[in-house]
Amino acid sequence: MSIREVDELKSRQGKFIKAAKLGDRYPAFFDKQFSCAELLDLATKTKPPELTNDIKIVGKLVSTAGRIMTLRPHGQLVFANLNDASGKIQIAFTENSSSKTVWQLA
Repeated sequence: MSIREVDELKSRQGKFIKAAKLGDRYPAFFDKQFSCAELLDLATKTKPPELTNDIKIVGKLVSTAGRIMTLRPHGQLVFANLNDASGKIQIAFTENSSSKTVWQLA
């Protein structure tokens, strides 16, 4: 393994241990309201066509589930790309808009 691969493996192991300390990462039940594709469809119906690449569902509490493919912290704002079987969306959250556990994982 290269040094870069070893560093990546150590980073992933550290994140895994940190997440394990915060509790159950895979709950037995989760109320998923929307798939990623459904959220994209909802957002495009509420935005003018020229803004569909900048999708924002502001003030709406929704639940979805998927795999976080990238996580990009920018100070008090974190962006993540979330993928599920239907597609992918970009989400953004702040410390005030998320639970303490979510913020610690970010």
